[in-house]
Amino acid sequence: MAWINTETDEQANSSSLKFWEGLQDDLNNEVFWADKIKEFRGEPAKRLAIAFDNLPLPGAFQEAIIALRAIIRLKRKTEI
Repeated sequence: MAWINTETDEQANSSSLKFWEGLQDDLNNEVFWADKIKEFRGEPAKRLAIAFDNLPLPGAFQEAIIALRAIIRLKRKTEI
């Protein structure tokens, strides 16, 4: 469950523990989310999904904004 979908303190605490354990596991496996997200430079929807999974990290907000801008650009191009 993503942190944004939590409704109770218990859910928030559980989500927080899973989030930090997941980040620790990724670092132990030498896979960092910020490096992984760069692989999807041309796929803004996938990039946005990875960014959402890593919220509320400040870098995840920035990556989400980049992905949203790319999605908006693509939609403008297809409408014109």
